[in-house]
Amino acid sequence: MNIFSLFIGWPAIIGSLIAALIGINTGRSYLLGLGAVLISGFAWYLVGSPAPVFFVTGASLPILHLIAMFLVDREKKRSAALCLLPQVLITIYFAVAILLEGYR
Repeated sequence: MNIFSLFIGWPAIIGSLIAALIGINTGRSYLLGLGAVLISGFAWYLVGSPAPVFFVTGASLPILHLIAMFLVDREKKRSAALCLLPQVLITIYFAVAILLEGYR
C-alpha cells in the first residue's frame, strides 16, 4: 500500500466523513476542519478529472467542510450536515462504480 493512498484514497474519504459527522453531532467544529484537511487529497484528485461535474465537486468539497465548520459554530447542525451531502453522494457514486467493476 502506497503512503499517498492514505491521503487520497478510501481511508481519507471515510475518515473525513467520520470526523465531520462526529464534529457535527458533538458540536466540535475543529473536527470539520480535520475533515477538510483529509478530503483535500481526494478533492485534488477530482479536480484533475476531465468531467466538469467532478471538477466542480472536487473544488468545493474542502470549502463545504469549512462552511459546515462555521455553521456548527453558529449551532446550525442541520445546515452543516447538508454541506456534507455532495461528499456523501460522490462517495456512494465511486463505491458503486468500484463494486460494479468488480462484477465484470
